Amino acid sequence: MRDKSTALISIRAFVILHAALMTGSLAGGLAYLATGSVPESVMYAAGAFSSSLILLHRIIDRTRP
Repeated sequence: MRDKSTALISIRAFVILHAALMTGSLAGGLAYLATGSVPESVMYAAGAFSSSLILLHRIIDRTRP
């Protein structure tokens, strides 16, 4: 097992970033399918990514049970 100091990012940070990236990608893809506009879908994706990142950061606790 690796030492904790050698990890690039924590598991918590990975889960939060991965979930926010998936949310942003899904929102951007759906917006593109609905509107056909790339700039508009990028704005939707960025908004969904940033808001889900903040929400998940607040929801997922940093302490271990």
